[in-house]
Amino acid sequence: TGGKLMAPPSQSGFLHWKLHPDYTVHNDLQMSLFSDLDLYTVFSFYRSQNGLANTLGQYRPDYIAAEKKNGGFRKLIKEHPEYVPVFAGDMQILYANKELHPELADRHGLKLVDPFSLAEVNKGIELDSHIAELERMLAIFPESDRINHTITRLLFNAKRFYEALPWAKRFVHYHPENPNSHYLLGNIMENTGACDQAIAHYQTAKHYSDVKFKRVLDTQIGSCYYALEA
Repeated sequence: TGGKLMAPPSQSGFLHWKLHPDYTVHNDLQMSLFSDLDLYTVFSFYRSQNGLANTLGQYRPDYIAAEKKNGGFRKLIKEHPEYVPVFAGDMQILYANKELHPELADRHGLKLVDPFSLAEVNKGIELDSHIAELERMLAIFPESDRINHTITRLLFNAKRFYEALPWAKRFVHYHPENPNSHYLLGNIMENTGACDQAIAHYQTAKHYSDVKFKRVLDTQIGSCYYALEA
């Protein structure tokens, strides 16, 4: 839609470069155009209710991007219900002003998924409905590490191993150097009777793992060899 985007300063330079001139971004710390007050404004925006309220009142941005690791912002933005989460990326959460963009907010608003905790399924919500909302975002960002991992993990935890299998393969396809992708695929194969293939993925996961995770993988590999010999 274009418009004004409030974004964390660590990513603003990249966003300005990618989105200009359709979007104006506050603010790019790599440029010397901004004063100390501008810097204080953007930092207080993400950490203080007063800072957030003052900046929203002054600029009324169309969109807000917040870092996924900034869980405190989730509490701050709840005081401003006109901003609704519309996308959960691997690094950032995107909010839209539903008063300025009602159709977009209605179409893309996250009604079931907590963008800061994708695997948390609310009480009374069907797992398939939760996953469907995740899939809607995946259609836009198919290589997402977080979303591919979450769908695979949710199905695995529900012991729906055969349904989880293609998702695990997809996760490996997009993130072959992520040890979790091979671990999950191996674990699913182990639970579907394909221990020989599971061992291969556990071994691959070890190449990208720290010492602690390697111990977990060795336990799984031992379990598979025991099952094969039995």
